Amino acid sequence: LDVALSQRPHSMWPREMKLLSRLQNRNTVLTSEEAVELFGIMGDEITSENANARVLGAMLQSSPPGLLPRRLQQQLLNTQTIVNPEDLCRDVDDETIVKNVSEELLHRMRVNHVSPYISDFFSLRGHVEAVLSKYAVLVRDALHRES
Repeated sequence: LDVALSQRPHSMWPREMKLLSRLQNRNTVLTSEEAVELFGIMGDEITSENANARVLGAMLQSSPPGLLPRRLQQQLLNTQTIVNPEDLCRDVDDETIVKNVSEELLHRMRVNHVSPYISDFFSLRGHVEAVLSKYAVLVRDALHRES
């Protein structure tokens, strides 16, 4: 992972390595399919050993938003990785991050709607935590009005 993220791609590298190498450029936006492919390379599980903030940031900003499978959304929300602006694509707005994990985040908030702590719904830290917290507060208020 670190080799692919720190070196220029080589023509003999497998597709996955080339894909990771593209993430050196902060203008690179992954497609939803590429994000799912990277998740598969990670063994369909994000762990402290394979969690790279730039890779996670690119997954969170994949396009078109809202197409990440629920399992990937769960794993992204469960990681305790710090994802800050330098780990994100330059020209993608914060709304994309929210849309890419909203299905799972809404599910968690409906199931555990009595929790007063926004941090109970996800573990991501840094800039992404702030983005998701703003959204979660709005959703929580709407859920309280519904009940």
